[in-house]
Amino acid sequence: MAFSFALHRLPCIAALALAAAQPSAHGQQTWFTLVGNPVAAETDTIELDPVTVTVDGPIRLMAIRVNRSAERVSRDGVRFRSFSGLVQFDCSTRMARFVQSSFFALPLWQGPSVELRYGPDQVRPMAFRGFEPNPSERVIRAACRSYAE
Repeated sequence: MAFSFALHRLPCIAALALAAAQPSAHGQQTWFTLVGNPVAAETDTIELDPVTVTVDGPIRLMAIRVNRSAERVSRDGVRFRSFSGLVQFDCSTRMARFVQSSFFALPLWQGPSVELRYGPDQVRPMAFRGFEPNPSERVIRAACRSYAE
């Protein structure tokens, strides 16, 4: 029941996390590079912003961004070279899904973007296809490290 209650509060939590994820005039986001090189357009890169983590019981939200070495197509049919998004982690089930994504046609999060938001019935798993070794479990462990069942 706590999970369904948390889902009702998710839009508010997501709005707060998205606001926290926006760079301000006073400072830049704090990106942690998990894989790759964040200034090399030809490199597959994954970065996390641990500062944007919000917590509501077993639910965590965190900003993530990915640059791909070549153009890809999202599950929703959007062509992209890079994307940023907000990931919801359910630490009680060890599952992670995107709740919002911004897809960029250019590498390194440049140019116009296509914004998508995903409701509870539109599950977009955090998968990192094509990355070896795949860091998904590592990201879930990091996001849920303070959660005690």
